[in-house]
Amino acid sequence: MGEVLHLAHDDPLLIVGEFHGNPGSLAIYDGNGLCLLSIHMTVSDPENLKFSKLKLIEPVIVGTGKLVDAMISSLSLQRANNSSNPRCIIVDNEMIDFIDSGNLLFKLKVKSLKLDFLE
Repeated sequence: MGEVLHLAHDDPLLIVGEFHGNPGSLAIYDGNGLCLLSIHMTVSDPENLKFSKLKLIEPVIVGTGKLVDAMISSLSLQRANNSSNPRCIIVDNEMIDFIDSGNLLFKLKVKSLKLDFLE
């Protein structure tokens, strides 16, 4: 873990875990290796998914609640009041939608969440 943290240059580090060959968890660590946020999830993508060039525009987070606060804090992203930004992450208690230019890229269903280390 130390070698991976060193490569992150003290920026937050996101590690995607797998479950039966598919993404199954997200864990965000700070530069000292402290887990800031851990999410177990399932991933679904829309049938009519359109290609996105994933421009170099930093996404904003839309939503309220502990999960949104944890994501904003651990990823150092900005909060927005609505999804009018070209790139946004829309979060509620059970779903996380990743939007680019109005198109849904993929959807995460939150199966469990660990936040006790942030309180």
